[in-house]
Amino acid sequence: DWDACDNEFHSFAARHGLEPAQAAYRKELHGIIDAQVLSEPVTLPPGRRALSTRVLMREKTDGTLKARLCVRGCHQRHGVDYDAEQTYAGVTDRISMRIVLAIGCALKALIETVDITAAFLNGKMPPRYRIYVKAPQGLSFGTGKVCQLLKSLYGLKQAPAIFRSVLHGFILAQGFTECFGDECCYSRTVGSVLTLLAVHVDDILIVCTDRVTLDNFKAALKSRFDVKDQGSIDGHQFLGLEVEYDRQRGRLQLHCDSYLKRSLTTLGIDYETTRPASTPVIKRGTPGSPTVDEVPLRADQLRQLSGILSYAAMACRPDLAVAASLL
Repeated sequence: DWDACDNEFHSFAARHGLEPAQAAYRKELHGIIDAQVLSEPVTLPPGRRALSTRVLMREKTDGTLKARLCVRGCHQRHGVDYDAEQTYAGVTDRISMRIVLAIGCALKALIETVDITAAFLNGKMPPRYRIYVKAPQGLSFGTGKVCQLLKSLYGLKQAPAIFRSVLHGFILAQGFTECFGDECCYSRTVGSVLTLLAVHVDDILIVCTDRVTLDNFKAALKSRFDVKDQGSIDGHQFLGLEVEYDRQRGRLQLHCDSYLKRSLTTLGIDYETTRPASTPVIKRGTPGSPTVDEVPLRADQLRQLSGILSYAAMACRPDLAVAASLL
């Protein structure tokens, strides 16, 4: 029943079209059903509380629509639905990622990326936790009926840690060794073939000096998870960074122009018409002087701009570090 969906869904559908929004939501629900995330409808046991869900909709950078069914994890009770020490899941550090890329570039190795689709649906819920959810928007389990979560779902406090343990175990089973300085980086050497992995939740950066070895690892990964093979990193984005890689010459360049343009546009700043400065920080004068283009921003927008510049400076634009610190 589409009329039973909340205003957020209908507002998104009004902007992007009802049929594409419905198709994205159906695809998400079918994925959850195929992954057997929910049990058959049951009566809620006495003393237990069922968690509600919500649907998050967004438009991806390629123009396609994405729906994500999430549990309202904010309603979970500590000690009943989760333990605080079992919610942590690490991700690879930005510096580690650049080091892996630099090694691959220096060796003129193959550098490719893969994305695990619906990653959090791959982890089974620990027997200790019996978490029940209400019917998603537009669906009905029957009067007084709920479903038990058999696998983790987006929004659960422990979902990242559950998937992280599943992926970590799989990678170790493939003969990789966890790096000492970063728990989300792995290495494996077989003869003269070196393979490096950098894992950021469900995105995996792969550096390998041999094509057959790389294809075999991808095949093993696809046999365990639903994987989207994104191929060579050249001309693609990884974690918001655009990468240009010339393997023959051993040259690799990182930039985040698209990220900056997209982020500034959301703040109402026209990237194309705003006059750029010749240096990251104006040498003379202060903001408000005739030499500076003024763009009126609210306090919350200023905080967003500070975060945008800080991320860019940390990722691949160290020349923006001083400007970001001044904000």
